[in-house]
Amino acid sequence: VLDGTSTHRVVAAPPATDSPYDCFYAYPTVSQEAGPNADLTVGTAERLAAAEQASRFSQVCQVWAPVYRQRTSADLDKGIDADPAADLVAYNSLLAAWQDYLATFNHGRPVIFLGHSQGAIALNHLLATQVDPDPALRGRLVSAILVGANVQVPTGRAVGGSFQHIPTCAADAQTGCVIAYSSFSSQPPADSLFGIPGQGVSVPQGLPAAGQQVVCTNPAALSGGTGALDAFGPAILFLGSLAAITTPWVEDTHHYV
Repeated sequence: VLDGTSTHRVVAAPPATDSPYDCFYAYPTVSQEAGPNADLTVGTAERLAAAEQASRFSQVCQVWAPVYRQRTSADLDKGIDADPAADLVAYNSLLAAWQDYLATFNHGRPVIFLGHSQGAIALNHLLATQVDPDPALRGRLVSAILVGANVQVPTGRAVGGSFQHIPTCAADAQTGCVIAYSSFSSQPPADSLFGIPGQGVSVPQGLPAAGQQVVCTNPAALSGGTGALDAFGPAILFLGSLAAITTPWVEDTHHYV
């Protein structure tokens, strides 16, 4: 929702030099390659996605953004649930990256999970199978920010659908929880891929519809209600150059609520 009083300015985003936290990031569908799954080449599309969505988190954490064999745009045109074999290849690739990160680079540090769209769907699966059942790993979970993927809970509850132990975030100081939402400019249609339990991006996870609702956490007001969003866009997108990754960001204050 635009509030009509927006102002914008350019701000710097220097990376943290001694953060105690890691961020594990899974990017959305960007691959235009032929075939059902991308290869492991780090191309311009992967770099731009990481720069736009994850690089600003470098102010608060050490960002790990592994390349993975995601389903390509062409394969997803067949349908979200039309290629289970390609879904499995994509998930196993991200799982291998997580296992390598955990064994080699994590060193017991707390982790924030970041994912959007296909990346968030894969992280839903990874959290459900690798982190949620493991008390030690849950103890390292700061939060999971999963945007554009259906995280589900039983209607009126904070946990018990996608995850058995990881609840939705309801307070700024809460840890070990998930923030999840999808954005619409109007009421989602009945055939929406997002926001409706048991269909669309719920299907690859095998989640039911009956007695369930899709989590919609307000990132500006975790306890509920409305709040002003402080929106940032990377200057790289305006400059159109990969060389601009470390340039300042554009901050749009009071533009959205």
